[in-house]
Amino acid sequence: SIFALTVSDAWRVFQSAAKFDPADSYSRKMPAPDLGAPPPAFRVGVPDATTRHFFGDDIQAINYLSALSVLTDMGAEIIEIDFQPLYQIAEMLYGGVWVAERYAAIDPDLPGKTTPDNP
Repeated sequence: SIFALTVSDAWRVFQSAAKFDPADSYSRKMPAPDLGAPPPAFRVGVPDATTRHFFGDDIQAINYLSALSVLTDMGAEIIEIDFQPLYQIAEMLYGGVWVAERYAAIDPDLPGKTTPDNP
């Protein structure tokens, strides 16, 4: 994942990361296309009012609405969608047996864990 303050910054990081490194046996040639200038208008999907969760943090709720306003001022079309199905998927991934299975798979390799194979 690439985190950046702007899309153009993220794009520059991606272009750098996509460069071929002959000294790296896992590196592959992956030409980064030139996307040109960003579009004058763009759409941003956000949770609708009934599926936004701030967990009682009013400051974050205010900042969220402020960020939507900034995006709108930049030319974004804000599309509100029902996030409930996404929360249900997240619950399956992070709240179900998958977590226990992942933990069991890496448990012997956790730092500080001593086992016969990891003294």
